[in-house]
Amino acid sequence: MGTKAYDPKSYWNQLVTGDGRLSNVGQSALGAYNNYAYRCRLKGLKKALEGMDLAGMKVFEAAFGEGFYLDYWHSQCVPVVAGIDISEAATGAAKAKFTQYDLRCGDLSCASDFANFGRFDVVTAIDVLYHIVTDEPWERALRNLLSMVDEEGVFIFSDKFPREGSYQRSPHVRRRSLSMWDRVLSDAGFSILKLIPVFVFMDDPIECGEHPWLGFLSMQQWRVGTKLLRVTRDFPRLQSILAFSYATIQCLPERIFLAMLKRTPNLELAVCSRFSTTTSQPRQPWRTLTGSDHPATGATQQPLGTSTDRESDGQGQTSEPFNNVLTELLSASAMARIAGAVPSLPGA
Repeated sequence: MGTKAYDPKSYWNQLVTGDGRLSNVGQSALGAYNNYAYRCRLKGLKKALEGMDLAGMKVFEAAFGEGFYLDYWHSQCVPVVAGIDISEAATGAAKAKFTQYDLRCGDLSCASDFANFGRFDVVTAIDVLYHIVTDEPWERALRNLLSMVDEEGVFIFSDKFPREGSYQRSPHVRRRSLSMWDRVLSDAGFSILKLIPVFVFMDDPIECGEHPWLGFLSMQQWRVGTKLLRVTRDFPRLQSILAFSYATIQCLPERIFLAMLKRTPNLELAVCSRFSTTTSQPRQPWRTLTGSDHPATGATQQPLGTSTDRESDGQGQTSEPFNNVLTELLSASAMARIAGAVPSLPGA
């Protein structure tokens, strides 16, 4: 018997029920572990929003699901929040909880579902667009969301970026390279300002992204750790204890590596804005807005999605020398950032 085809509307309406459980929108078999992982996601989002006064902004959230980020917008006193989700149950629950927000059930790839929303200072698509596995609707959804961004606004999305092309190992997830994203972003007048690593060890990595050796090591520990959580899913109390233990073990290396690395083989947030209006040329996408990679410093300009520290393996593939990564890990600036990472505990 063949595998049932992935139907997004049916899949997400069945999974995302509006009961508030993060396992509905995260790693469904890992139970309470999602609570720790989503705290890391939120820290990444806060970093992406640094310097913004959310209390005076309008926010649009694509696929708000169980309302995890809606709670955050509410806690930050964001005056205007709107969003679309494909799950009818999730939309109903969110509308009942946040009556002041404009939350609708709809399809991100359908332009008519965005009618009369207006434009927003912040538009987010966190952990959603890679679930649109067919390229044509994925591109339509991306363009629809970009059309919602105000002239001075930002668009924030997440993915695990292969170095080339796309990568898919499950029916409902397709990873796309930065070049695939940049093609649509550039055509719509946007560029990526910075990438923010969210995970190194606390989610399943890809081994065809940045730092493939680290992706391999991370995948091995992920398979072992989550195996214990999956086999105990019918025993919630035991699974919760194991989830806390696993997250605690991961916490220290996770925080240290996140503090030291600019890119990871795991989930990253991309912050995008429109091209500069002061020049006729598109603004180049830079690795980061600060430090030696900032275009204003006059340093060598390095577009996102490229690496100067790769070497050929003689078979047309590229790999990053371990010594170069080690140099990055042991740099003075990286060591300075460790101080704030070491004392952190899960949820701290």
